[in-house]
Amino acid sequence: RTVQCICKKLEDTWDGDATIKRALKEEGTDFVDKVKKIVEDDPTRSMKAGDRPWVWQEDSASCHVSKISIQWLTENCYDVVTNDLWPPNSPDLNPLDYFGWGYVERHTNRHPHSTK
Repeated sequence: RTVQCICKKLEDTWDGDATIKRALKEEGTDFVDKVKKIVEDDPTRSMKAGDRPWVWQEDSASCHVSKISIQWLTENCYDVVTNDLWPPNSPDLNPLDYFGWGYVERHTNRHPHSTK
């Protein structure tokens, strides 16, 4: 399954898939309107990625956990993983946050760098 993280601003990624990037705080109805536009522009985007089904994964932003957002996503999207189903702070689910960036930082900061 491909995890599609929904946040705010629509943009095309390197492989042509649309994602919504985080920006300003918004209400649940604004969030639902933006997701509806994505689904209306390309209904297959909400159902599958290639031959794999999409999974809509939310974080705990207020617009993502509002009743109207959860209700709309549950009724209109293939599969929804809401914040109550997603384990908090799980290193298994996001290895870049818990290993990758720390590894890079340790190795790049091993020696002092000049800013000149």
